[in-house]
Amino acid sequence: MTRSTRRGIAVAASLVLIATGCDRSTSPVGQITGTVRYQGRDLKSDEETTWNVIFVTTDAGTRFPTTIGRSGTYVLNGIPLGPVKIAILGTPRIPAALGPKSPPNPNSEHEMLRRRLSDRYSDPRKSHLEYTVIQGPQIHPIDLTD
Repeated sequence: MTRSTRRGIAVAASLVLIATGCDRSTSPVGQITGTVRYQGRDLKSDEETTWNVIFVTTDAGTRFPTTIGRSGTYVLNGIPLGPVKIAILGTPRIPAALGPKSPPNPNSEHEMLRRRLSDRYSDPRKSHLEYTVIQGPQIHPIDLTD
């Protein structure tokens, strides 16, 4: 490759960077922490159920899921600014000793709660849970009702 060819490639690459924008900054985002409460008690993931909070942007419908921990808190980093709809979803955990095909006991307290809340809150379009994400850290507690 000749010197002039290499120089031409370097110039072309520079022009592409200028045309497409070489700024590596990202759009501002929010960091949300909070708890989810039902009937005055924190909703927590445990041995029987994993609880998730899902923020869905209203403009593009992009989903940002996070797990509610055993402490009852959730943390979500890097969510775009603006209005979101929120879903709460419980997923049953199947104990390893029972094997992968053993369903949860449908009459257990955990399973009835999981079904009741998932029926009401798993669809962000119907949950009536909404929030407006602002830039930076913020706290958003979520209170669920029957």
